[in-house]
Amino acid sequence: MKSARALLFTVPLLVVALVAGSFTLALSSAGPSAPDNVLADALKLAGRQSGYHLMADVQQTVIPRALPGNAGKGDETTSVRVVGDLANGQGAGANERRARLQFFAGAEQPVELILTADKAFIGYGQRWQQVDAPPGGVAPGGDYLGYLVAATDIAEGEPVVTQAGAFRRYTFTFDGQRYAEYQRDEAYRMLASQLPQGMQLELHPVLKATTGSGELWVDSDGLPRREVLNLAMPGVTAGYDAQMQLTVDFSGYGDSLPAIALPQPTGPDGAMVLPAADPVAAATTRSRATLDGTMQPAVVAQIGEALANAARPLRRPISLALAMLPALALLALLFGKQRRSFYVAVVSALILVMVSQPL
Repeated sequence: MKSARALLFTVPLLVVALVAGSFTLALSSAGPSAPDNVLADALKLAGRQSGYHLMADVQQTVIPRALPGNAGKGDETTSVRVVGDLANGQGAGANERRARLQFFAGAEQPVELILTADKAFIGYGQRWQQVDAPPGGVAPGGDYLGYLVAATDIAEGEPVVTQAGAFRRYTFTFDGQRYAEYQRDEAYRMLASQLPQGMQLELHPVLKATTGSGELWVDSDGLPRREVLNLAMPGVTAGYDAQMQLTVDFSGYGDSLPAIALPQPTGPDGAMVLPAADPVAAATTRSRATLDGTMQPAVVAQIGEALANAARPLRRPISLALAMLPALALLALLFGKQRRSFYVAVVSALILVMVSQPL
């Protein structure tokens, strides 16, 4: 079951890139061309708001393939919840847009991520560390629109009526072939100066084979309220397929959300901590998740294997860096005094994977 357990960490990391991307839209003012459709229009409009709250639930199932080595193995399902806010900063950063995300994956405390236009911080158990920003900054232009390239057959479905009101509902099909081509083309663009002359990047087989569907609920103001993705990913590893269901709820547009402070080196021995006045538990109290499973001592080895698996489908440097930050946070903090050297080693390995191997 070792491979299956590794996938329980791997598959959510692939989707976390989409969740984190939902925030990068408001941290960036420009981006690559995107499909001219209601999906892009709604997400762009959200990015122009003063702030909002986001809650995402990811459920994934890894399915053993019909192979002799998988005899007796069954499906395994796990869940991840991501909550966060986009708001202005504190003090000197009062006019700066910032995002704060919390990742609940069976641990008592969440792994946290704070993003600004050019900085990234990871935290766990009130311990924080600044990490190197991904290439081009942590707010890549238009990265949140990447998956829309794969949205085909967009159509308006039956409206949805909830206690919060009535919403227009748009459905679409997820085309893995188109998404794989987009990722390859983006890799060419971003790595143009690093690739040897004549080197060809292949379409990633997992992305190419991914199929699925999705929908976006839009309110009367044209703002997104719920985003749904259902994906099937055959052959995630040689022995397993995977299925993912992602639901993202947007709320609090224009609300007076608490300002987001940045960790400062004011703790013992210069440790990075958040200012005492920062509402660190606000999102945790608001959305503490009831999730299956508990964090076991073997989590370090499992996340380590997950990093290797996740590096293959997510070659795009920005998406990979965003997806890896929660796992790197756990790994770095669990290694105590050695966390700096360990973090550097892991990041160096990821960079080598991204620039030296074909997609």
